[in-house]
Amino acid sequence: MLSEDTARLQETAAEALPQVAGREAPPAVKAAAARLGGGRAALALELVGYDAELGAAMRYAFGSAFVCQARGPALR
Repeated sequence: MLSEDTARLQETAAEALPQVAGREAPPAVKAAAARLGGGRAALALELVGYDAELGAAMRYAFGSAFVCQARGPALR
């Protein structure tokens, strides 16, 4: 059973979630990462799983972050 504090926190989060505005990397940035990364760079957002209702929050957290498999592409 959830504590009263936990239940209140979940209610507050549920109310705030629709107000979160997340941004995804522009197509040009994605294309540059694909070109420079040689297939070894991906948007972090594409690598994590999440429920559709959390989409805006996930775009806010991971929006334009890339994950690289090697150091070289990350430095470019």
